[in-house]
Amino acid sequence: MNKFQYFIATLGGFQFGYAIGIMAGAILFIATQFSLTPEQQGLAMSAFLMGTLPGAGLTGPIANGLGRKKTQQLMSILFLIGTFLVITSGALPQMMIGRIIQGFASAGFSVVGPMYLAEVSPAASRGFYIGCYQLAVTLGIFVAYGVNWMLAKSESWQWMFVLGIIPTLLHFIGFFFLPDSRPPQQTERTSSWKALWEPGIRNALVIAILINVFQQITGINAILYFAPSIFQASGFSSASDALLTSVFIGIINFVMTIAATFLLDRWGRRPLLLVGIGGMIVSLLGLIAAFLSNEATMKWLATSSIMIYIASFAIGLGPIPQLLGTELFPRRVRAHGISIAGMSNWIFNFLVVFTFMSFTTKLSHAGTFAIYASFALLTLYFIWKYIPETKGRVLD
Repeated sequence: MNKFQYFIATLGGFQFGYAIGIMAGAILFIATQFSLTPEQQGLAMSAFLMGTLPGAGLTGPIANGLGRKKTQQLMSILFLIGTFLVITSGALPQMMIGRIIQGFASAGFSVVGPMYLAEVSPAASRGFYIGCYQLAVTLGIFVAYGVNWMLAKSESWQWMFVLGIIPTLLHFIGFFFLPDSRPPQQTERTSSWKALWEPGIRNALVIAILINVFQQITGINAILYFAPSIFQASGFSSASDALLTSVFIGIINFVMTIAATFLLDRWGRRPLLLVGIGGMIVSLLGLIAAFLSNEATMKWLATSSIMIYIASFAIGLGPIPQLLGTELFPRRVRAHGISIAGMSNWIFNFLVVFTFMSFTTKLSHAGTFAIYASFALLTLYFIWKYIPETKGRVLD
């Protein structure tokens, strides 16, 4: 495949990232227009995640039946339908249905996108190309934050979603010109979920599930989804200032993911995971200190801590769980294994996002970040003890 074809293959990641980032800004205006309570805001934010669980669970079998290519195009169609429902909604229920459909499609992208790239790329550069998928996710988040800031004064939240149609159409049309990774094999079509519990494969499944769970319970999507609200709580007075600060999150996420794409096949998976989780622990401690302080400088300590957190995530827990999923499983159970790991990821993504507003109200921001820091310490132990090095592993 040429570079443009690889670019098309990563656009599902861009749509996924854009769908996450755009709601972080839109919710500030949706909450006002629909007069949402804090609980309803949490529900509106987590509607996207309600669709991700069935999306992650069903995409693996769909990819085995239709092939990776047609499954990508199916997800683009669903994403367009969800976007249309969101931008035409006049009340919370329709908007939530649209976000649920977007969530289903985004989870589908997150399962079949890395799977497709792993199967069409050479082993020596597989980490780079799957890193590019995660790079597309971070670029989508960054662009969404930029769009949020540019449209903040107009409060035109519908246009925030309309602009996401462009890459979706490009992804759908572009895949007509891409090859399928390989035709689905008979062993894949008849593969049973029970095969995941065979000796050898079972250990891979447990590792894939847990690394995806730890990716979420260390708080990444609480920060990405609620970044403007966190910045306002730390001392930024206006929504525009909070949204502008969020743009810098997108920049750092994008730049550090670029670094990760080049380091994955040089340093390996384990070193980057260990460095990344170490930085996340330090930055979460900084956030705790910032929100325990009453000093006027609190917002700058909180801001710098979040930037370090995002940078650390981007080189470790950001791209590597998806990469490990493609490398741990043999092809005959790869789609099923990645689907199960993806479902675990989205379940805990939902729980973290849904509980964040309630946790900060009842436990304070400092208490909430202390919970994430505790999980980050547990993640450090798990990586050190159980994660294998898969750099250069040849896929069957």
